[in-house]
Amino acid sequence: MINYDISIMKNNIKSIMEKKNIKQTQLANAIGISQPQISSVLNPKNSNSFTISQLVSIADYLGCSVDEILGLNQNEKRQELKSLSDILNLLFEIDANVEIQIGECGTEEMEMGSNGVTEIKKTGLYFDNDKMDRVLTEWNDLKNSSINEPLKSRIIEQWKEGILKEYENYRIEWDFRSELEQCEYLAELALRQFSDNDPLPQTLSLELSDRKNQKMLYKYIINLDPTSEYTRKHYFYADIELLDKYKEQYLNFEVTPDGSIVDVPPGLD
Repeated sequence: MINYDISIMKNNIKSIMEKKNIKQTQLANAIGISQPQISSVLNPKNSNSFTISQLVSIADYLGCSVDEILGLNQNEKRQELKSLSDILNLLFEIDANVEIQIGECGTEEMEMGSNGVTEIKKTGLYFDNDKMDRVLTEWNDLKNSSINEPLKSRIIEQWKEGILKEYENYRIEWDFRSELEQCEYLAELALRQFSDNDPLPQTLSLELSDRKNQKMLYKYIINLDPTSEYTRKHYFYADIELLDKYKEQYLNFEVTPDGSIVDVPPGLD
């Protein structure tokens, strides 16, 4: 049995309906009950509620989850925003982890000035990262699409879920790279380190000296198959030889019988 606060449920449904401009008659038609029933349940003076099956249908129509309607674990899922200060604090926290770029951007709105008709410019935020740019572009396209509500909200919610799943392993510490992309990046640095013509800056050398990165690179190198399509696409045969030499010279790890990668005991490297 699900325990929830009926008043929170009612307020959440009404709030979502208001945001998406959905009328009680529309909701009633969508879930197969009368508008007076909707009105009665949503009336805070009444103690009656929707059935679980009705809540599922309502969540589906409103493009949200049943948990969101019931207010379950909302404090754990998101911080309640009550003021501009709360929103700014989130921006400052994001900037502390991923530098936000600030610049002037066009609004596609025009105004008449002393120099004639010009586009209105406003200050905008953006990220100097291809993946972030792709996500923001897709999000903007969906928000500005001509799809009618509530289908539009459902599509956007499904898109958000897919994006969050797709990028859950793209780490901030790896500059938004996946584990494979991080391995490829470290391999590129290792090849550069072996080149007298292209010495690594100190910051990049520090990345290669990080023990976690070294272990990741070791695992990547030992699993490179020179005959595989992936390896042939990314590396010349000479590159594979150089990466093997780099492994022997700088990466002091070994593979145990159970397949684990561990540090080479002192005196055995």
